[in-house]
Amino acid sequence: MFYHFLWNGKGDKIKRKVMINEPENGGLKMIDLCSFNKSLKTTRVKKYLDTTNHGKWKFLFDLELENYGRNLIFRGNLNVSDIKKEVRATDPFLKKYWNIGQK
Repeated sequence: MFYHFLWNGKGDKIKRKVMINEPENGGLKMIDLCSFNKSLKTTRVKKYLDTTNHGKWKFLFDLELENYGRNLIFRGNLNVSDIKKEVRATDPFLKKYWNIGQK
């Protein structure tokens, strides 16, 4: 969306990797949206694992992860190939980043 706006709906004129650089390096210090999105998801997991955080939103995570051992999926040292064999995911987050859900 940002790049679409920046280039007025036409193709990128400068590589996105260059755009996220500092101005001294020829960039515009633009946000790397992929890294930003991943950091938000990582922060969500970190807050979920925090035992001092008693937010009501954690109940939704517990319900979704109940079939997978709740927070064990984040605390364990699981191999992705083992997860693919054992877990049938419906959550888009798990499907996208672990490429699981198909047995």
